[in-house]
Parts: sequence; C-alpha cells; structure tokens
Amino acid sequence: AYGRLLAEGLLHEKVAHVRVHAEKIIPGSGEIRRGIRMDVEMQSFSHKPEENELPDKVYDFEPHHKNADNLFKRSRFNQAKIDAQNLYSGEKYFDNLPDLCVINILDYDPFGKGKAKYHFRNMCAEDVTIPYPDGLDYYYFNTSSPNDEDDELNALLKYIQNSTEENATTELTRQLHEYVTKVK
Repeated sequence: AYGRLLAEGLLHEKVAHVRVHAEKIIPGSGEIRRGIRMDVEMQSFSHKPEENELPDKVYDFEPHHKNADNLFKRSRFNQAKIDAQNLYSGEKYFDNLPDLCVINILDYDPFGKGKAKYHFRNMCAEDVTIPYPDGLDYYYFNTSSPNDEDDELNALLKYIQNSTEENATTELTRQLHEYVTKVK
C-alpha cells in the first residue's frame, strides 16, 4: 500500500491492483554485461492479476541521495532492462509492453531550475504537438525545495525529505507515516 500511496500522491493518478518488488535484481545478459538493481518496482493492473501475468504499467521508484553518476544515462539503461523483462518470449507484438513510469526521488535539483517536479516524455523535436505514445514517462522529484504550485505535492516531498510525525501534515502523509512507523 505504501508504493500505491506514494504513486498516487506524486503523480495524481489512481492505481488499482498492485504487486510490489523491493530491491528487484535484473541480471545482465551474459557474464560481462551489466544488470540493474531496482530499489522498488511496483506493477499495476486494472484487475486482480493472475500469477506471472504481465502488468498494465510498471513504476520504478529510484531514490538518489547524491549527484554522483550520470543520472540520465543511468535512467535510460534501467528503462531498457525493465522493458526487456516485460514481454513474453516469442511475443510478436509490442502492444503488450506495459507503460513505464520511472520515478526518481532526489534530494537535490538535477536541472538547477528550482522546480519540485520535472516530467519528461518523448516527443517530436520539429512539432511538439505530434503525440509519441510509447508509454514512457520520467519524473524527477526534488525534495530539497518543495515549491510546486500543488500544496499536497509540497507536503509529500517535505515528508519524503524528512519523514517525521511533524511533517505528516496531510491525510496522505499521515497514512504514509503510519506505514513508516510500522516498518521501523
């Protein structure tokens, strides 16, 4: 429920049935190729899923506490590994590839523009009105300066930065704090 609440609070979208995998490992192909470790993968379904059923959407939650590596190329690499895991062997059509939402939660501003949230989608550089429906979204949330126009998002980012009872000021952050308290 924690992942669902977090996704709903950050993205303002309802998430139905979920499966959550903490610290999921996706190995590299062969001995010399790099794999990835996902901090939290949440798979969402429009209905109660069967075992081994592929999700409608995958959420990759990645917290980063320092700006140490190339975050953007790392996100691209992780996205490719995640997508490769979400089609059945022999699948002919890519319509069944689930949408992917990569959520980077940072304690710094990766772009230096002072925003609390940065959202990226692929688009046509020549005409941004042309849709490119590949189902991929990247989000970068900056917890160090929650200054969005959305007060609920600001409260959530402040709580993520410092998960104390004093910072649990909204219904969502109070619910999240209950989970945090139980886990501790």
